[in-house]
Amino acid sequence: MPRLPRDREDQLRARLNAGAQPNDGVCTLRGKDVVRILEKEFGLKYRLGGAYDLLGRLGYSCLTPRPLHEKSDPEVIADGFIVESVEQVVEAIRRIPALDRRTCRNIFEERFEASRMARSYINVYEKSSGANCRLSECC
Repeated sequence: MPRLPRDREDQLRARLNAGAQPNDGVCTLRGKDVVRILEKEFGLKYRLGGAYDLLGRLGYSCLTPRPLHEKSDPEVIADGFIVESVEQVVEAIRRIPALDRRTCRNIFEERFEASRMARSYINVYEKSSGANCRLSECC
């Protein structure tokens, strides 16, 4: 099986660092996606294990991400709607009529748009890993 030539390693790194593209059909690249990219874009056939070896040689690493507790989300904390008792729930409900619907919608669209959420999760995973690596570079 042909290997990725050293002079094309930077090209593969650039492709992987760019993340998933619309034609990839996924939000985050995984090992099987790298196998497909190597075949379709570089004309090389790799098995999954070989792709993992290549990624390791190129300095990429794999993580098992674990999300943080929702109370760690600074956006939730900033809004002040974290409640821990029935009384606090009642108080939060009383404040709902004072909220501007348009502002709520704009904030929702800004915070929960799919690509923004994906980037946010990647950032959380990278920070929580404690490692000097990027999830977007993982298998």
